[in-house]
Formats: sequence, structure tokens, C-alpha cells
Amino acid sequence: MKLIKATLADFDTVKNIVHTTIKAIYPHYYPIGVVEFFLNHHSDDNIRKGLETERVLLLDVEGIIVGTGSIHENEIGRMFVLPQFQGLSYGTSLMNELEDIVAKEHSEIVVHSSLPAYNLYIKRGYAPIKYDKVITANKDVLCFNIMEKPIKGNIKGKISYNNRFFISISNTDNGEVSSATTFKYQQDKDMIWAEYSGGNILKGFLIGTSDDKSNLNFTYQHINENGDIRTGKCLSTPEILPNGKIRLLEQWQWTNGDNSTGQSIIEEISSVKL
Repeated sequence: MKLIKATLADFDTVKNIVHTTIKAIYPHYYPIGVVEFFLNHHSDDNIRKGLETERVLLLDVEGIIVGTGSIHENEIGRMFVLPQFQGLSYGTSLMNELEDIVAKEHSEIVVHSSLPAYNLYIKRGYAPIKYDKVITANKDVLCFNIMEKPIKGNIKGKISYNNRFFISISNTDNGEVSSATTFKYQQDKDMIWAEYSGGNILKGFLIGTSDDKSNLNFTYQHINENGDIRTGKCLSTPEILPNGKIRLLEQWQWTNGDNSTGQSIIEEISSVKL
């Protein structure tokens, strides 16, 4: 199994992989108008343009080209594996190679996720950062997510915390956040906010900012099961885990009650219901 850099001479091969896969797989997920939209989006002109301006790769398995994927800056796109070769880990192998290439030059990877690929990207450590939709010519609606994954051990660029979920994995004894507490973070430019609940905490909110190194500086308040309103401030330092998810190392202090300090750790999870 090896990767081959595609050229314009490989146009027919790339088009066959893309169009064959769309026609066989996408009708199980989308109305016909959306399937036609995808076919038109991957038109002859757009595929040729990609071969001229992007890094387009072919996956060769013992002389048979089974898949293709492309890279433009830090975005992976036009990734398809022929239907008869799906379920054999070729897609995983291709994605691993594409991610390794992007990781050499960038601090995060971006993908535009179709419905068939969404759960696969979630399992690989991607998180949705933007939801979008397209109205097709016959008024069918194509919904998709722009997803992002921070690269293992690499936080040279700023992390996007938008739509990321976290769960507490440790806290000092004077804290009220526990392993039953979950957080949903949101971000707009440098502004960060989150809602959290679970365990001893009925409802909580935090708000703050992210600096150039993606450190978080925020204040928080919540109501606990005793009906007490607790307030505090926190500094969080991010780490990227081997699976690409985020760990936040937190130094916090109560700003009411005994004003004591503590340390806690929260880690990113795929999703949660608050």
C-alpha cells in the first residue's frame, strides 16, 4: 500500500473514484437533488483545477488505485474510497497519511463533513466548529459541518474551542466540579463562554478570553445542590492529547466563601447532553 501524487494524467482515475462513490453511497443519505449537487460540485473543471492547484494523492494497493484525497493548505478534501474497497481500513490508512502531511506544516486540520463521514471524523478527534447548509437547484437542502482537529502535541496556532465538550477528570477537594460535571464551550474570536452542570452543580456559566497561546482566562459562577451561589476565577492551559483532543490544566480560586485556590483538569469528549 502506497500513496502516489496525482497529476492531470490521472484525471480519469480521480473522477471515476469520486463519481462512482457518490452515485453508490450518497443516495442512502441524501435526496437526489443533493446527490446531483455533489456530482456537479466535483465537475470535470473542478477536478482538473484541484489536480493543478492542490496536493492530490492516490492510494495504491498492490497496483490497484482504491481511493483519493486532496490537501489545500490545512484542509483535507475530496476524499473517497471506491465502494467495493470500503470497510477494509483503506479509508483510515489514507486519512492517516493525509493528516501526517498536514501536521508537518499546520497546527490544526480542517474538513468539510458530509453525513456519511461525520461519525468517522468524530472518532478521529474532530469537532464541529461551524454548521452550514446549501439549497440545491431543486430546493433540496444539503446540511454539513465544518470540522477541526488540533494536531497532536502541536499548538503553534490558536485552538478553536467552539462547540467542544469537556468532562472533569480531577479536582482538588475544595472544588465542586466532579467527574459527573460536563461543559460545553463556545467561542467567538477571542471570547470564550461555557455552560456546565452535573454532580453537585445544578447550573453554571463561565465567560472569558483566549490569548495568543490559547490559554483561557475566565470567571465562573454556579448554583450547587444546596442552593448556594459560588463564584470564582480560573486560568486554563491547553495540552493536545495523542487522540487529538484537548486537555485543560486549570488553576482556579473561589471569589466568595473562603477564597481558597485549587487545581483541576478537564478533557474533551465527543458530545454530551447538558
